Amino acid sequence: VLNESFYLETQAKVQEQHVTKRSSDLDGNVKISEICYYSVDSKCDYESLGCCRLHANKHFHWQVSQDKKDWINLCLQLSDSLEQLYCQPENDTGILPAIDSNSNKKLICLFDRNPWRVIFHKMILTSPTREPLHLRRLCTEYMYGKQNSSNTFVWYFKGDKNTWTPYGRTKSSGGIQIDSEYIEKLYQQKFTIITFDNSVYNYTINFEEMTQINLKTKTKRAIVRRPKQHYLYENRSLNHYENLSLNHWAPMPNNNKKGFIRVDILSGSNEYQKVIGIINGGISNIEKIERIQNKFLWRALENKINEMTEVYDGTVARVNIQQLFHGTSINVIDAICAENFDPRLHGTATGQNFGQGAYFSPYSKVSDHYCKMDDLGNSYMFIARVAVGNTIQGNKQMARPPINPTTGRPYDSTVDNENNIKVIVKYDKQEFYPEYLITFQGSNQGCNCANCMIQKGGRKRKRGNSRKN
Repeated sequence: VLNESFYLETQAKVQEQHVTKRSSDLDGNVKISEICYYSVDSKCDYESLGCCRLHANKHFHWQVSQDKKDWINLCLQLSDSLEQLYCQPENDTGILPAIDSNSNKKLICLFDRNPWRVIFHKMILTSPTREPLHLRRLCTEYMYGKQNSSNTFVWYFKGDKNTWTPYGRTKSSGGIQIDSEYIEKLYQQKFTIITFDNSVYNYTINFEEMTQINLKTKTKRAIVRRPKQHYLYENRSLNHYENLSLNHWAPMPNNNKKGFIRVDILSGSNEYQKVIGIINGGISNIEKIERIQNKFLWRALENKINEMTEVYDGTVARVNIQQLFHGTSINVIDAICAENFDPRLHGTATGQNFGQGAYFSPYSKVSDHYCKMDDLGNSYMFIARVAVGNTIQGNKQMARPPINPTTGRPYDSTVDNENNIKVIVKYDKQEFYPEYLITFQGSNQGCNCANCMIQKGGRKRKRGNSRKN
């Protein structure tokens, strides 16, 4: 762990770089393969002289290289997509969305509009028509007292039911409690193999093979190292107030008795591509995407965000505005567009296991299990604008979130698992808005209980990982 004094010393030693590299630049080669903490959360004193770390507006960024020597910064769209996949331990592979047409021309030429697949345990991107690209993830350096979720790692082992469990989640009576912090410390110290035990068994962890072995039964399990769940708070957050502008809305008809309109978004438009980026490959066979325009509901959300911002000392980032998914059926679409999601009714399909409110998910694959097909085989899913705020683990008995001892006010949302969030429950109708409606062919089938929903949130993946971030 670096302290601030050592950080300043290393900066002083590499001033010969002279030029500060930014994540928005194509050139991603830096002296130290980390993101400058101060470039994200304050101001770097070495920016004008030439900082030795990458400057970025987030605590992480992804880069590619053809030769592992010259590194290229990915556009925010692709970097965010990779981060969303990478934060989930079950994801070893995934498909990236088509690169944004507004990206750097050289980057567009490199990717050439081809479909690219990420393989995390090899840290590469592959394409049917191009040579593989090497991949790396930069995050802010470790500094005492200034850790964040992007550079805090969770270690998982693969259980008997192909579920990934964080170390430290369960305790054995009388045994040694091993957790992610302990494992990460030894990993950073370049150990190859470590041993630990509980009250019954002895185990080894092999960092090169990324496996755990029970020394008595010889059972071998895959392990992975992934960032602590933070994507909701850095990538999906819409923390700039200007994002609440209605300039892109179509004119509202004067004689509109419904109070809302549904506007088809052109498939070639920037707005359409942004929505596709949010979906991130989670929905196929999309028929159309509609923007929901309801000024009354929108202004209610806007006013609530202003109120929450005041509660959080004027920091809109802490309001944590996100775009989340909600599966639905055709018979309630217009009611939602007119009156919003009803916390008293929504969530009943899940058994309301995590609170008696309206249910949302950051993953379309999770919400897909609650889409009901109509007679034409179409399914429907909303993308909602949600002021998530602060969160706490929920349960069936929660009609409202409990009091947050830090603020003296109720928590804003409840969740299924604070370390691996797949479900977010909201209780105040003013804190969310049905922004887009996606119509698509087909739907996932199977059990719709809450436990199955969580387990089906991602595909089963191959094991493995990399020593890189």
